[in-house]
Amino acid sequence: AGSYTIVSNTQVTVNFAAADGYEIVSGNPVVFALSGDKTFSDADYPAVRATGGNGSVEIGWTGGAADAEGTVFRTDGTLLYAYAVSSVTVNGIAFAADADLNTDDTAVSPDLAQTDGSSGSESVTGDFGTMLKNSWEWANSTSTLTITLKGLTAGKRYLVQVLAHNKWSDALISAGDLEPMAMRDTNKYGASLVCVFDATGETEDIAIKYSGPGGWRVLNAIQVRELPADVPVDPEAPVIGGEGVEVPFFVSSDKVAISIGNAAAGHRYGYMKSTTLAGLKDAPVVYFEKSAAADGVLTLEIPKAANEPCCFYRIVVE
Repeated sequence: AGSYTIVSNTQVTVNFAAADGYEIVSGNPVVFALSGDKTFSDADYPAVRATGGNGSVEIGWTGGAADAEGTVFRTDGTLLYAYAVSSVTVNGIAFAADADLNTDDTAVSPDLAQTDGSSGSESVTGDFGTMLKNSWEWANSTSTLTITLKGLTAGKRYLVQVLAHNKWSDALISAGDLEPMAMRDTNKYGASLVCVFDATGETEDIAIKYSGPGGWRVLNAIQVRELPADVPVDPEAPVIGGEGVEVPFFVSSDKVAISIGNAAAGHRYGYMKSTTLAGLKDAPVVYFEKSAAADGVLTLEIPKAANEPCCFYRIVVE
């Protein structure tokens, strides 16, 4: 769905809204020259990606503001563990109480201490209000909090979510390549950070970064959930493509040829195929019969019908 604005007699700007189950990643709005009727093709639409459960399941960090009820907490997948300073239940998730977040499931650096219970939003009551009023804190001399997540299984997909709020602090919070977010004012119910990742071992370190004016750095809650992987993850499998690696492709009437520039000898490659981006999630994997004979360039020739519609492809390796 979209709305459009005629900027002048020469161009039109179209702002698209993603359908349920999708989110726009890039390419919005779309600006095109006004020269008669306009029929949109696939190339004109902004890039979208499917969302799963109640949020994105793309690998990496996402962030946003919490609401007054705490429904920002994700509930998809299976809960492994959740902690807060006080024992509370928020959005149906039971958070166990812990004084310093050094538990059987987690470890932190630097060490944390409890606040005095006065940092929350006065307008929020109940268990979520208790969560906002009570937090772990540490001095601002350390700008990064490292949290070690334990009890993971290599090859499985996980989600970690943290919430940070302090009505007295002007500090900003971020992780990965996210833009820093406020923990009060516009985010008066706290800032939520979510990371989806594929475990490569029994533990995983995440880094929460703080910046901005002085004051204590705080964290109110953390949860870890196991998610179903889109495709089975082999932690020993080589990387496909990657930064600085070109993946050229060629389309003819009977095939799509995709070249992997950093193929690994002895590994078998395959593909998933769907006419929609969302359909890739449930598409079957078709593996090529022979493994890569040598390191380097490997061209995968995927058969197609002459009248086949445009498709999305995902290359996989085992």
